Amino acid sequence: PRMILSERRARGPVTLDIARIETTEEAPAPAPPTPSFVPGDPVKGLTSDDFRVRLNAADRLRLAPKADAAEAIALVVNDLVPEVGLAAVGALEAAKAIPQLEKTVKSGLNDRVRAAAGLALSRLRADKATLLALQPLFANRAWRTRLAAAEAAARVPGPEAGVFRMSLIGQEDPRIKLRVTELADPTVDFEARKLLYSVVNEPWDEVRYASAVRLLGSRNETFVEEALK
Repeated sequence: PRMILSERRARGPVTLDIARIETTEEAPAPAPPTPSFVPGDPVKGLTSDDFRVRLNAADRLRLAPKADAAEAIALVVNDLVPEVGLAAVGALEAAKAIPQLEKTVKSGLNDRVRAAAGLALSRLRADKATLLALQPLFANRAWRTRLAAAEAAARVPGPEAGVFRMSLIGQEDPRIKLRVTELADPTVDFEARKLLYSVVNEPWDEVRYASAVRLLGSRNETFVEEALK
């Protein structure tokens, strides 16, 4: 209810009794968090609960490789954070840890990590053993992983690598077809014949055109004439 103007009472100035004010001590500052690993020891950092620490540790081991840390690094390739696993693959490559990379290609839990391991393996060792190790990637469900398999196999010399690569030219995904076509060696009869088939039968214009351009490098004059049609 509203107060009638005549009923209002005049109030004096407000005074403050300093003596009655109670003082309290300030709360203590929180203690700084305990570091999850000793600074300068990236191997211990790989076991941190913080994914950022694990990522940083793996990257440091890539820049400053430690061959004796390969087993510890291999435990991180299947990290739930894919970026940590990719950094671990880079660290394994830097440490030239071929056995651990082969194992990752075969049984890695993440397709991106498996593909990265295959590419790393081919950079370290381009031979028949690497080609055999890459086999699981050619049948992987992810098109990027199959594409990485073709890229990795392209570093391996010899006709067997061409058989593996050209097995992907019949894929439905035009992105894989196009890259496999670009990687084909037209001087090898088997690969040139695959390119010729693509020139005649490939439904994707870009892939068919790339096959014709690539086939111009063939030693078979009949194939070259077909490419020029």
